[in-house]
Amino acid sequence: MSDMDALDEIQAIFFAECAEGLAVAKEGLSAMAAGDASAEAIGGAFRAVHSIKGGSGALGHAALRAFSQRIENVLDGIRAGRVAPTASTGLILLRALDVLSDHVAAARGRAETPADAAMLAELDALAALAALASAPAEEGADEFGFVPIAAPMADLAFDPEPAAAGQWRVVFGPSRAALANGSEPLLVLRELEDMGGRVVDVAIAGLPALRDLDPEDGYFVWTVELPAGIDEAAIRDCFDFVAPDSRIDIAPLAEADVAMSPRGMAA
Repeated sequence: MSDMDALDEIQAIFFAECAEGLAVAKEGLSAMAAGDASAEAIGGAFRAVHSIKGGSGALGHAALRAFSQRIENVLDGIRAGRVAPTASTGLILLRALDVLSDHVAAARGRAETPADAAMLAELDALAALAALASAPAEEGADEFGFVPIAAPMADLAFDPEPAAAGQWRVVFGPSRAALANGSEPLLVLRELEDMGGRVVDVAIAGLPALRDLDPEDGYFVWTVELPAGIDEAAIRDCFDFVAPDSRIDIAPLAEADVAMSPRGMAA
C-alpha cells in the first residue's frame, strides 16, 4: 500500500468516526435541550466533539479543528460547572452541531466551507461566561488591563491516599507536536479523572528559565494513577489523537511499585 493509499484509508476511518461522533453528540445535546443535564449526556457530547477536534488537527483540517474547538470550549465549561446546562444552551449547541456537520462535509470535499461567523459569536459568548465564572471576584484588572483567570484544577488535585497494587500508572508528557495539533493536556487529564484517576505527581524538571520559555512547547510530565479493573484499551483511547512523539507510558502498578509511588516513599 502506498503512502497516499494509507492516508486515504486513515481519512476514511476518520470521517466514519466523525459520523458516529456527530450522532452521539446530537443525542447528548438533544437530551440537554430537553432538560436532561446528566453528566453522561454532557460527557458523551464532549468526548465526541473532542475526538473530532483531535482527528481533524492531526489530519490537517484546520477549519474543522478550529470550529470543533469552540464547541469543545463551551462543553468543557458545562462539565466544569462554569456554564449552566440549560435548554437554551442545548439548543445553541445543537445548531452549532449542524454547522460542525457542514464543516465535516467540507473537509471531505463534498461542500463549501460553511459561513460560521454568527455561530462562532454565540459560542464565544458562552465561553466568555465560563471564563468570567473562573475569575476571582475580588481581583480586578491591573494597570495593563489584565484580569487574572483561575485555572479549573480543583478536580485534578493530588490524591493523598496511598497507592495500591493492581492500579494503573500513566505518565503523560505532551510534545510540541501534540500541542501544535490542538491537543490540550488538561482535557486528557480530565478524561482520565472521569475514569477514576488521580494526578499524583507533576514533574517540572524540564521547565526552563522564564527567558528561555517557549509558549508553544510542552514541559510538564503528569503521573496519574487509575483504579484496578479498568481496561488498558480504554486508557489508551484517551490518547487517540495525541502526537506519537509525546511521552505516554501506561503500566499496571505492581506490588514493588507501591512503595515507590510518587505520593511518598515507603518508610
